[in-house]
Amino acid sequence: MSALKARLLAAALLAAIATPALAEKIGPAAKAFPYLEKFLKVPGGERARVRLGYTLSLNDKPLANLKATLIEANGARTPLPVNASGAFERLPTLAQLEGGANSRSTCLRTPRSAQP
Repeated sequence: MSALKARLLAAALLAAIATPALAEKIGPAAKAFPYLEKFLKVPGGERARVRLGYTLSLNDKPLANLKATLIEANGARTPLPVNASGAFERLPTLAQLEGGANSRSTCLRTPRSAQP
């Protein structure tokens, strides 16, 4: 094997190891957002006194690089944006939860050795 091929192979191997892997998880939206369905069933007047939000964190730090999507039973996909502090900016509606929608989240998986 030539020196050039060996260097290219080593560079490709290092790039593959250093590249963060994507972790994807799909599950029922009702499980991803506990108590949201119960909260949305409370009459609007009573619900207005309370603000419900969901924030994602890991080791007390906001979970960054997350993309979340709501997949409804009919196949429609609704993005669920997550801001820089890890909070969902939009939540599923009661109709979506009752319709059996699934949530899909994709984030960069950090290698265990790089985690604090």
